[in-house]
Amino acid sequence: MQQCAKCSNFWRRRSYCLKTVKSDRLLGIIFLDRSTPERRLLEIEHLKQALAAGRSVIIFPEGTFTPVTGLRHFHLGAFEIAAATATPIIPIALRGTRSVLRDGQRLPRRLAVEAVIGAPLSVRPGEDVFGAAVRLRDSARAQILRYCGEPDLG
Repeated sequence: MQQCAKCSNFWRRRSYCLKTVKSDRLLGIIFLDRSTPERRLLEIEHLKQALAAGRSVIIFPEGTFTPVTGLRHFHLGAFEIAAATATPIIPIALRGTRSVLRDGQRLPRRLAVEAVIGAPLSVRPGEDVFGAAVRLRDSARAQILRYCGEPDLG
């Protein structure tokens, strides 16, 4: 495995990479390029357009995967997008994923994973975007922490 020259954040095998296969259209996946502040802003607009078009979006707000067991702090970006577009959030706690794909593993192991769907969270009428984003982030994290089965690293 080596880094793709076209998109330094994504890994490729042989001569192609997921980013160049038009996976957005084929698989319905939106890959985020967070390599520069400019790219981050473009990706935010891409997500807002997807939401406006009625697409469902799943975001992992920890922003990374580490070998350390526990729920890390949540980045605010996804919640700012939700607040700015008045998009409801449905927290989903995934339990058992760390055993399925451990750090450094290339292939997942066949094990059970449990998903607990939390209560929907929405922006309140008249609520400012930043305040709503912080409240949504904290509420979603509290729900996920309750069911994920991992300690709070937050």
